[in-house]
Amino acid sequence: MPRPRINGTGRQPRKYCRIAVAYIHKKEVLDYIGAGNCLDETIIHFYGELDHKQRRAKKKKQINKWIAQEHLIRDACSSGRGTHRNLRHRGEATVLLKSIEEGIVRWINTLRQEGAPVSRSMLQMYAKDVANDNGIPFT
Repeated sequence: MPRPRINGTGRQPRKYCRIAVAYIHKKEVLDYIGAGNCLDETIIHFYGELDHKQRRAKKKKQINKWIAQEHLIRDACSSGRGTHRNLRHRGEATVLLKSIEEGIVRWINTLRQEGAPVSRSMLQMYAKDVANDNGIPFT
């Protein structure tokens, strides 16, 4: 039986409040600000009246981050990735052939049958070696 808490209520449950926004929406907000509207007018135009000061402050902070990343946002929209919510660098999501993936799975299963643990770094190194052997580019 664990000891009882003497202060606080412990770890709070996660609320999962973050919402990803498409780059095209960010660009529309930046264009609206660029047309001469202030931040408060922009928030009212796109998000309506926010009920709490904290939410309004969070939205201001978020839009200010978008202003700092304006170049990246405009590049994403001009390259046809405006509907994306997250940009990844080339090679971060390299897709292997089904047969190559099955070979990696067999390698993992044989190591596990022998009782050897398979770490994330081991898997990454082996996958890069296999990709290199098969001529698949990665970064």
